[in-house]
Amino acid sequence: YGTGQAIGGAGTTNDPTLVNNFVSASYDSTSDAVVIFYTHTQNGGGDDQVVGFMVQGITVSGTTITVSSTAYDDIATSGGGNLHVGRVVCDNLGGFGLAYSTPVGACYIRPGTVSSTGAISLGNANHLLNGIGSGYPYGVALAYDSRKARFVNLYRDASANIRGGIYGRTGTTLTRYEGGTPLTVVGNVAGDNIGAIYHYNTSQFLILYKNSNTGTIFYELEKISDAGSTFVSTGAGNLSISGFDVYGFLAHDKVSGNSFFLFAAASDTKLLTITTAATSASVTSETIASHKEETGLSLVMEMAWFLLV
Repeated sequence: YGTGQAIGGAGTTNDPTLVNNFVSASYDSTSDAVVIFYTHTQNGGGDDQVVGFMVQGITVSGTTITVSSTAYDDIATSGGGNLHVGRVVCDNLGGFGLAYSTPVGACYIRPGTVSSTGAISLGNANHLLNGIGSGYPYGVALAYDSRKARFVNLYRDASANIRGGIYGRTGTTLTRYEGGTPLTVVGNVAGDNIGAIYHYNTSQFLILYKNSNTGTIFYELEKISDAGSTFVSTGAGNLSISGFDVYGFLAHDKVSGNSFFLFAAASDTKLLTITTAATSASVTSETIASHKEETGLSLVMEMAWFLLV
């Protein structure tokens, strides 16, 4: 093992009324760097703190981690802004997208680039829409279609629908393709985490959510249309897994074609293995911990192996 490396920033807030702590990271194969997006605070915590976010790039050589000094500090740059949740996804073309929501129920997406030294350059935010519902601390997802070179930003609105925008990135500039009004994907969505990945083997998005009527996990399969400006539903169904409680993490393995969902259940911690076909999905479930691990979960997928934390 190498020596532990402090990423930076002033820490995360201990005041849950201001912000929901988060850390999200993604690897870009072109720049060979990792982008980290996380809650950033000043004033040492408490009710008077300033809350924003940091975007930093790191590189790894053997057992040495190097943190680039060229980062984006939301507090230093724009005065800060409370965030409830954030997601970062790299496009493996030297760039990435950030998706996040604020306490006033607004959802945004921002483009950026990361160099081979981990230097970050961030573009302007694009406002997806206001009106994220009661699940907005968790109801934001971001995925990237590598075949159509499109980011999809999803969120749960106040009417319990998953809605989304379609974006392309050129440098640090976004182009919005769905016409400026977020598209409705599916309804009856509970106020909990939603997950989305691009399922490379079937060229479509796999979206997971808890249904507000049944309390079980449902899946939705969606493709971006040939024109690149709308969604096309290819399948949907009930995975009949109950007990999902707020947090979950979804990852995809291109080698096996399987997807994996790690989540806190009502009284334990479960891992789902999801097999996705062109128009349907099936699941097997296993309990990996006899206790409910709600906030300390992480799931990393790399080729034919994955890491559960």
